[in-house]
Amino acid sequence: MLIKRLLTLGLIILISGLAYCAGADNPRTGFTDVTISQSVTGSLADTSQLFDFKIYFKDNGGNIITDTAVNYTGGVLSDINATPPADAAVNLAQPNGIGVFSLKHGQTATFENIPSDWTMCVTMVRDALYLPKFTDSGGEPGQLGVNSTGERRLRPGKRSIAFTNDRLEIILTGIADIEHSDRAFILMAGTIVFMSLAAFLIKHFVNRPR
Repeated sequence: MLIKRLLTLGLIILISGLAYCAGADNPRTGFTDVTISQSVTGSLADTSQLFDFKIYFKDNGGNIITDTAVNYTGGVLSDINATPPADAAVNLAQPNGIGVFSLKHGQTATFENIPSDWTMCVTMVRDALYLPKFTDSGGEPGQLGVNSTGERRLRPGKRSIAFTNDRLEIILTGIADIEHSDRAFILMAGTIVFMSLAAFLIKHFVNRPR
């Protein structure tokens, strides 16, 4: 009787172990919560400005997800005093399945219960006055100036992708450029006047009566 119970217990443990290993290697058993955030930096940054984002998903077969909507929950970054955006749904419309949403400084959008065997791409619409970059808690960060994650494989659990926009100091740069231009113009004008005067003196000296 004891041997039978031990064999039954061992079989249960074996089956449980095999199921656990299969689940660990198969991302389809889970879901992903993806949080997208946006913040701005720089003395000239506008914290009230909306930045547009485009997002699309592909299933595990590489097919673009269309004709559906994905819901997100609005939130804020913990270290920024901001008002969260309203919860909303993003329509993944035909033909390319691209949905659009917008975030201000410090705001977040969390897409919950996304199948973890899907692929995702998030692109922030560039603003010429800002230099973008992003970090990804589940993958490689983007290089400075890159505004799109490219297609990235999801995994079970939580994922955060944080976009930062650094405001370019173009006003100060413009003033410096104007100053350099003025100096160059003055130097060029002075050179022309000097050469003209030198040519006049040489001509006068050569042609004077002897």
